[in-house]
Amino acid sequence: KATKQVAALLKNSPTTSRSDFGKQPDKDERHLAFVREHACMVCFNPTVDAHHLMKPWSGGRGMGMRAGDENAVPLCRSHHSELHTKYGNESKFFESLMGDESAGKNRARLLWYSSPAYREKET
Repeated sequence: KATKQVAALLKNSPTTSRSDFGKQPDKDERHLAFVREHACMVCFNPTVDAHHLMKPWSGGRGMGMRAGDENAVPLCRSHHSELHTKYGNESKFFESLMGDESAGKNRARLLWYSSPAYREKET
């Protein structure tokens, strides 16, 4: 049941338009706090960093710019470090550890659309 709900949420969520590229990424500390309330998406360690996706599901990312906060996922310090030092590539990291190269994008999108920060923006 939960898998069907996640699939429906991802299928029906808005996607990034070409007009989003080049814009400054959205900053939302409330959403980052919400992300940090979740356990590491790899090992379920409750102490996490909010990792900003290098290849965001929403918006763009320029040289020296990180993705907007809606593109954050919870990773423990160990996995966050491993992503950047051992893999250097999110697709390889998520494929190797979770069996799905899109796991980070899917989780970030799910967190954003369930975030109090998103719900507040929509009202």
